[in-house]
This record gives sequence, structure tokens and C-alpha cells, in this order.
Amino acid sequence: MSTVSAVIPTIPGREELFHRAIDSVVAQTRPVDTILYGSDTEGRGPAYSRNVIMAGAQTDFVAFLDDDDTWYPHHIEGLMSVAEGADVIYPWFDGAHSDYLKVPVNGRLKTPLGVEFGPEQAAFIRHQNFIPVTFMARTSLVVQVGGFEKPWWMPPECPAEDWGLLLKLLDAGARFTHYPAVTWTWHGHAGQTNGRSWKQGALNA
Repeated sequence: MSTVSAVIPTIPGREELFHRAIDSVVAQTRPVDTILYGSDTEGRGPAYSRNVIMAGAQTDFVAFLDDDDTWYPHHIEGLMSVAEGADVIYPWFDGAHSDYLKVPVNGRLKTPLGVEFGPEQAAFIRHQNFIPVTFMARTSLVVQVGGFEKPWWMPPECPAEDWGLLLKLLDAGARFTHYPAVTWTWHGHAGQTNGRSWKQGALNA
């Protein structure tokens, strides 16, 4: 049976949000095998944070969660149910930005909810990202491509490191699968995952 780690970056001052996120992980109907987390207190940013945290992953998959968002109890169970033969599995969400990319492009809806990933989506994602960071990916492949990295053409102020990882995974031949259900909440907290020393840890689930 495949194994999965939750990966959660946080910063000082967001302890209440972080514990809410952890509670949503602990409440999963299909428990994660490990919860990996880290606190970036030097302002290195979310890409650095996730890469450092992932270095401790020894599971088949890593499932990303920002400290200000939450999973519904069926999130991991749902993603794992379609993980066979997949490298990247992404669901959909509610809450802030829930209308994200629902506008048809040239009369066609190219993005979730319920639109499976195919050649059209593979082409579309090279121009605009439609997969928020709360996805699950095969650990070995994430490590192989070098983890999170902002695309070279994006301006410094653009938080696009998750898009950079997705593009690298696509270029490496990753198999993308959409789980057509709402499994998490984007709470839309205004803060960013940056801050000032680094602390990390793991919880055995």
C-alpha cells in the first residue's frame, strides 16, 4: 500500500492557523503516515520551506498543505483512491477564490472542477497555472526534478514556485490525474509563508 506524508510550512505568529491545519490532517479518514512541518523564521519563502521539509520524506507521496488552509476529512482517501499509476493528483477546493479559472477559454472549460487532465490541459498549464499547491505528488519524482522553484520568467514578487514545480514535473513525464471532488478549503489568509530561523519536525501519524 502506498504511503504519504503531509508537508506543511509555517511561520511564527501563525500558530493558531497552523494548529487548525494540523487538526484537519489528523482528522483524515485515511491517515497520513507522517506529518512533516517547518517554521521559516528567516524569510526564505515557501519554496525553500517546502524543499527543506520534503527532505525528510520517506513515503511514496507527499501531500502539500499551507498553514492557513484545511483539508476535509476525505482529502487523502480521495487522492489515494486514484493514485495508482499517477504522479500528481489534484482535487478542487471551496472558500476564497473558489471561482478560480471557471471562465471558459474559447468556449471551453479547460480547468477543474471535473475536467480531467489531458493534452489540452497540458498545453494550457504552460500559459496559466490552474492547480493550487494543495496537491499530492510522487516523492521520488519531486526530488528528481529538484523540488519547488519559481519559473525563470516570473517576476520576483510573483509567488509561482508551485507552478514551477508542476512544469518541471510535466517536462519529466509525470502523469497528472484529477480527483473530481472538493476536498479542501482555501481560507485566503492575507499573510505569506515567509518570516525570520528555521525549525522543523515530524509527527508520526
